[in-house]
Amino acid sequence: MTIIGKLACQSNSFLRNIETQVVSQTPCQDATNELPPDRRGLIGENQLYLVELEDTVLFPEGGGQPSDTGSLAFGEHSFDVIYVGRNGLKAVHYVTVPGDIPLKVGDNVTVSVNWVSRWDHMQQHTGQHLLSALLEIHFDVPTLGWGMGTGDTVLNYVEIPRKLEGFEIEQLNSQIKATINQNLPISVVEQDEIHEEKGSMRDIRIGHLDNNSCCGTHLQSSLQIKNVIALNQISGKKTNTRLQFIVGDRVNDFVSQSFNILKNLRNQLSCPDDLIPEKVSHLNSSLKASNTTEKKMLKELAEIKAQEIVGSPSKIIFVDSEFSNDFASNIFKLSSKAVKDKTVILLSGKSQGSLIIYGENVKETTDGISSILEKSVLKGGGSPSKYQGKIQFDKNERNKLVKYLETISSH
Repeated sequence: MTIIGKLACQSNSFLRNIETQVVSQTPCQDATNELPPDRRGLIGENQLYLVELEDTVLFPEGGGQPSDTGSLAFGEHSFDVIYVGRNGLKAVHYVTVPGDIPLKVGDNVTVSVNWVSRWDHMQQHTGQHLLSALLEIHFDVPTLGWGMGTGDTVLNYVEIPRKLEGFEIEQLNSQIKATINQNLPISVVEQDEIHEEKGSMRDIRIGHLDNNSCCGTHLQSSLQIKNVIALNQISGKKTNTRLQFIVGDRVNDFVSQSFNILKNLRNQLSCPDDLIPEKVSHLNSSLKASNTTEKKMLKELAEIKAQEIVGSPSKIIFVDSEFSNDFASNIFKLSSKAVKDKTVILLSGKSQGSLIIYGENVKETTDGISSILEKSVLKGGGSPSKYQGKIQFDKNERNKLVKYLETISSH
């Protein structure tokens, strides 16, 4: 059985399929713990089997690179391979099957790679090697780690020990473009060493520029990378920072997505592209001013409501609002000490409501509300003179509760 480091996908990353033999197959006992979260939904109603092959064109996750996906075919059957993991130095294929798997040890099968995904992974990974090499050569900045964006996350990152200046990122992007256009050959050179965890060791060489150990799948020339763009930085631990970047065909998707966002903003703000930042800044300032005014008005309204509660002759007082929980809390703070011989019920929010009951008969009132809520969830607690909780309303039960509280407070 071929060990990791010498797999067909690592020896020739442009192989799309090979014929091989089944070495073992067993049902997966714990897919939740064995599969990455983004792959678990691919099982569906199928059974999941762990299949080991004599060799494979599917890369097992490792070295910052996600696993390939693909298919396993024999005879008239073809099953999806949704993940490839590692068991020591062996690649393990996670295969979805509608029923009992008709595979037997020794069967000849054809394993094929999802080429679109493989090409994307090669562009991102080789692009990362190029980016890291230029960071080291021109800025004396080593790469401490990296991560490839998957799913909806199109951006990758390299973790570096310091933040780059704006002009350094501009220089880096210029150097990347110039290096890609040199059409440097990319080759794989196997080492004699076999690591007990990583398997057969390999060096990935980008022309005269870079030589680094790596287990992943890579392109054959720098031109195939197409483009690498270093973007923004996110602060990490201590002085570390994560430099985000995007590579290859993902750039086209990113530009298209960004343009659609820009177009939407342009239409909503009714201004040309270059004025969008100024318009957004103005709207943000206006929003902050409006929020300040609203907060002041709600505070004044809470004072008025609190005075009405204290002065009301009613034994049960119900206040319903769609304002924030702070509004109800302010009413409570301003009136609770003066309320001894009446029951006050404050309800705020819509689908996710907040409830405050204080004064007398708190427990009886809370029990009455709980009996009305058949499907909604009321959670909270307090003391004999105050109850505070949250309600997750189900469909029309808020209206039902409001009618009940209006009825008992009108008597």
